[in-house]
Amino acid sequence: MTEDFYFFVRSTRMRCLNLSALMSILLAFTAIHPALADDWRWHGDIHSFHEHDYDHWREGHWFQGFHEGRTGWWWMVGDFWYFYPAPVYPYPDPYTPPGVVAEATPPSVGSPAYVYYCANPAGYYPYVPECFGPWQKIISAAAAPPVVAQPPIVAMPLQPAPTLPALGPDSDQRKIDDRQLNAYAVEFQNVDIKDKDARARLSDLEKQVETFRQSLFERNYNAMDILHDAEGLEHRMTAQREKLGKHEEHTEDTKDAIPPSGN
Repeated sequence: MTEDFYFFVRSTRMRCLNLSALMSILLAFTAIHPALADDWRWHGDIHSFHEHDYDHWREGHWFQGFHEGRTGWWWMVGDFWYFYPAPVYPYPDPYTPPGVVAEATPPSVGSPAYVYYCANPAGYYPYVPECFGPWQKIISAAAAPPVVAQPPIVAMPLQPAPTLPALGPDSDQRKIDDRQLNAYAVEFQNVDIKDKDARARLSDLEKQVETFRQSLFERNYNAMDILHDAEGLEHRMTAQREKLGKHEEHTEDTKDAIPPSGN
């Protein structure tokens, strides 16, 4: 009886140790390979989009409402917003920007015949959600016909494809814009709501942020993330200003309701 009990305790302890070691290995492996975590970010290679990023696109969802100065339908994939005049089901074509074709086309199956490139900001759709210029229609490398040598004709060497503009943002301007947006956020935090001029300061600060946000559309880099943050800051300022306005109106009404004390 004693030996059986000792054997049972020792076996249970070994199983617990083995389970603890297995959990430690799994946690370490997940830390070394962050791709195993919930990561929606694009891989960024349009020529392998269908293998790496197509599932991310299909997992997006529709949102109808106001965003970045426009009201309509937005296909949301992670932090990226894609504007459409109407929803496309089950999901829009990830290779064709909205408005490029007259009619909506069904989602592409496999590699597409064409991809679309934007020069400002530089990149391919859908990695660039909005282009400040015309989209360039480019034949997909996967759709190009194979070159077959036909003896006895000597095949000429293939010429390399033209090099597209480098996908590098203007880092100096981006740093300047980041610092400016941070400065607006700090100034907003420093507005004392008890100050009688708080509403006026918020109104003036809103105008400055709106002017700054509009200037981001002229940047030579992809400023969509800064645009999104600037819009969020502007909304918080508006909400705070409206809240102060309601508080002041309530205070005035309370003063009017109190009769003056007689002597």
